[in-house]
Amino acid sequence: GQPASSYYLLRRALRAGARPTAVVVEVAPHLLRLANNGPVEREKWSELLSIADQFDLAWTTRDPDLFVRLTVSRLLPTFRSRHEIRAALRGNGAHALFQAAQYLRNARRNCGAIVNDPVPSTSLSLPANNPHTRALFENFACDPVNAAYLERFVALAEGRGITVYLLVPPVALEGQQYAEESGFDAAHTSFVRSLKRRHPGVTVLDARRSGYGREVFLPDLIHLDRFGATVLSDDVASVLARSSIDGPSGWVRLPNYRARSIDAPVEDIAESALAITVGSPVRR
Repeated sequence: GQPASSYYLLRRALRAGARPTAVVVEVAPHLLRLANNGPVEREKWSELLSIADQFDLAWTTRDPDLFVRLTVSRLLPTFRSRHEIRAALRGNGAHALFQAAQYLRNARRNCGAIVNDPVPSTSLSLPANNPHTRALFENFACDPVNAAYLERFVALAEGRGITVYLLVPPVALEGQQYAEESGFDAAHTSFVRSLKRRHPGVTVLDARRSGYGREVFLPDLIHLDRFGATVLSDDVASVLARSSIDGPSGWVRLPNYRARSIDAPVEDIAESALAITVGSPVRR
């Protein structure tokens, strides 16, 4: 998610009594660039934020219209769910309900994570020189609101004595190569380093050059499938385990990708759909 959602969720957890010793927050460049008050984002915030948080977000973005839209969405379910209502009126309501149940089950089974299906060997990824791909790996600039919330997130955690880990996720090799050639990667690195200079206690977990091939990514080259995600999670967990003994480091390059079986009860999206359809547990 974007830094604002991470900040509000951490603050909510702390107020509820959570006492973590460490937190991991992702600094994916394609999310750092994304504005918080776009049409798609407005739909999401009303589901997540309280009225007070909505006001805080609107104040930070200097967008009073955002507050009005979010408040109306929160108070009027018919406005918030207008897309689903339209789908139902067009006869597509059953599909939307099934998809919602599928993702809800997947998140619950995976302790909050959404686990993508394994990518079929016949799947065609976008070429790295495709215009859509180029747009993902060119002209990096962090949205000012995202930068502000990332600062607030780190400050909130540090103020409670919580160690902060910034995860720079991998992208497919072709995308990483293009990002380096375009200058996108260097600009993103500069942003992360500037944050770390202001907060020396932060540890960066860098997976960009860990050799994740496109075979473990969805066709967009940035979202990992089941196998890539479980390996990345396992490698991050290993670093956190070592850090709890030796103390956090400054900038950690995560290990090279190594395909292997992870002994974890993971259920992917396709398995969740199957479980809902047949009404019985699936083998994980």
